[in-house]
Amino acid sequence: KKLSDCGLVDFRGKEEHRPFLVSFYQSGDEDEILAEQIPEDDEPETKTGILERVRRGLNDLFPRASGMLPNSYSPMGAKNNASCGRRPLYIGFKDLGWNDWILAPAGYRAAYCDGECGFPLHDKMNASNHAIIQTLVHMINPDHIPQPCCAPVRLEPLKVLYLDERSNIIMKTYGNMIVKHCGCQ
Repeated sequence: KKLSDCGLVDFRGKEEHRPFLVSFYQSGDEDEILAEQIPEDDEPETKTGILERVRRGLNDLFPRASGMLPNSYSPMGAKNNASCGRRPLYIGFKDLGWNDWILAPAGYRAAYCDGECGFPLHDKMNASNHAIIQTLVHMINPDHIPQPCCAPVRLEPLKVLYLDERSNIIMKTYGNMIVKHCGCQ
């Protein structure tokens, strides 16, 4: 496939539609795909600026009109394709058989992440640079490169009051127990 089949333009296109970060190389091995990344020695504000440009430009760079993208791609928000986000999940310690040693709380709202990280990734998806590039490479080679995954990007701790092996009452804070934000990774 050619990049133009996916809606990408080269340096001859309109200035606001010119490529800025995306590179695709095919070696002799069909399974090997390389994507150029931002060098680690770049200034942090440069990386931030590039990331914002990538996110801001995704909708403009890739036309959504029928026939412009391969048939297997539909814009996020299409019917039956919930985008990546936080979903409710209540964990009851009794259901796990832990209520004999966990005194409080009886349970907690853990939440979980679910949904698609398909094209185009929008701002509310908390997509990493890697996920943005992976999405573009997936469009070119969907049989070899999967879409990014919806996963927690921010978790919070949970305080638990429990009995230890000597029947002492202990309060402990367990990290990374409650999903607060999800993103495409």
